[in-house]
Amino acid sequence: MTEITHTSSRRSLTGIDRLLSRVDKRLRRAATTQYLMAHMNESIYADAMKTAAYRVFTGSARRVVSVHVRWGDKGREMALRPIDEYVEAVRNVTRYSGEALDVFLTTEDAKAVAAFRKAAPENWNVVVYEAAVSSDKVLYGRHGMADQARNHRESGYHSLVALVLAMQADAFVITSGSNWSRLMEELCLGRDLEPRCDIVDVTPWRPHDW
Repeated sequence: MTEITHTSSRRSLTGIDRLLSRVDKRLRRAATTQYLMAHMNESIYADAMKTAAYRVFTGSARRVVSVHVRWGDKGREMALRPIDEYVEAVRNVTRYSGEALDVFLTTEDAKAVAAFRKAAPENWNVVVYEAAVSSDKVLYGRHGMADQARNHRESGYHSLVALVLAMQADAFVITSGSNWSRLMEELCLGRDLEPRCDIVDVTPWRPHDW
């Protein structure tokens, strides 16, 4: 990665300077995220490789798309995106023309799994790591994900396994209003340290971009 320098710290940044500075910052952040996530407990990677989802990814010639649907208690913070937007985003990121796809769906919400499977074309193979999916009763309770983490201490571990599986894809659909989706985006950018990756964000705006 090329270091971006300026001839004078007092010089006002032009539009292109601001853009380059922002890109450089994003790549630095992506590289840091990639480094941190590469040093998780080895058991997480080992357990990911034992899953049916991993066998699908490694044994399929079809394109693999990772989709993160954030529903559940997130509705207290932002407007949840309808499932049809996620399905359409898969079509957009793959330039879909009717071919069969493997779709790895990451979500905490069992309702999102059912809705996506119902909305997806029949020739999409929708794969879910079930251990990372919460019951509706827990997820829509008073404290949502906090209750899930408190009552099921292994839930964080399974979420990390799901993240490892999700990052095996070559295209991504996220909702960047979710920190988990933003983590996926950072890891995608950190692969090759390029300011782009095959990703579609269903969030209509990004006031959180930093």
